[in-house]
Amino acid sequence: MTSRPDIARLAATLDEPLVLVDVGVRWGFEPRWEALAGAARLIGFDADEDECDVLRGRHPGGTFVAAALSDTTGTATLHVAEEPASSSLLEPDAELIARRRGMETMREARRTAIATTTLEAWAGPAGVTRVDGLKLDVQGAELAVLRGAGPLLDTVRVLDLEVEFNPIYRGQPLFADVDAFLRERGFSLWRLGELTHYGLPGAGNAGTTTERQTFADGVLRHRVGGGQLVWGRARYARVADRAPTDPWPEHVRDGCAAWAFQLDDIAVAALRRAATAHPPAQAALEQLERTAERSSRWRTNVQRDWTGASVRLARVALLNARGRDEEQIARELRLTVANVRQLRRALPWVRD
Repeated sequence: MTSRPDIARLAATLDEPLVLVDVGVRWGFEPRWEALAGAARLIGFDADEDECDVLRGRHPGGTFVAAALSDTTGTATLHVAEEPASSSLLEPDAELIARRRGMETMREARRTAIATTTLEAWAGPAGVTRVDGLKLDVQGAELAVLRGAGPLLDTVRVLDLEVEFNPIYRGQPLFADVDAFLRERGFSLWRLGELTHYGLPGAGNAGTTTERQTFADGVLRHRVGGGQLVWGRARYARVADRAPTDPWPEHVRDGCAAWAFQLDDIAVAALRRAATAHPPAQAALEQLERTAERSSRWRTNVQRDWTGASVRLARVALLNARGRDEEQIARELRLTVANVRQLRRALPWVRD
């Protein structure tokens, strides 16, 4: 059994538990959220009552609410997709779906009336006065849920939500709209990932190229294919530059919430500020720093072996085309195999 991380023990020292809310919780809580169970109040929303029943059995410590959140309380139409996870309060754009490869399961299968409420309206009777971390995956209705949060949004420290760059649903807000709304409320975009592209029918994977991403601890180069950018995952924070003079519980909450959302750099900075006044933060900080060091070494080694294998395979192709000696080609292939073996040790989930 995996031991409980020190940051979960740290979260338990707070007078009031950390509150994490996942709207669109289908498939359950993130592993890091589960690690905080007992030290944090975990709340999930999904419009599907059957899904909530399944999740109650899987996460007995969590609270699951079968409700559709929006910016109003009333009744709305739920557009049920062929893949239930793609169902939305917004109507799918059937013309776009027909023109993009890989979007077939987003087609509307049926419609049904559904009751809606807001996060603010639900929170009062439930006794929820703050939300430290908020995750949204509601198929284009994210901005409506944010608007329906009311004053609760001012308590959110870290936010993770799905954003669209091109519309999947008719009349839906896009990334620019969501980003402007959040910036007006003090959030800063921290991470943009899981960028998902859909291709043109008959285009194959045309457009394959190499792209580069630059992080604080290095550069990552990787091969990418074709397709139009449609959606991604954006993580926002409003706590990255908190004043060191703030009370230690604020820094601990910042650090625990950031860790839950995999923003470890923010977590480390927050726990360094907390450790001076609250010694239990030091153990969690040291564990995070050790994990970050191991992760950095792992990424460096993977990048080295990936680059080595790619360069050597290209060299083999060039040598073969020029009719160079077989001994040199064999040597390059042996070195390539060595790189690949190292990659397989580092990436055990890769299969032949």
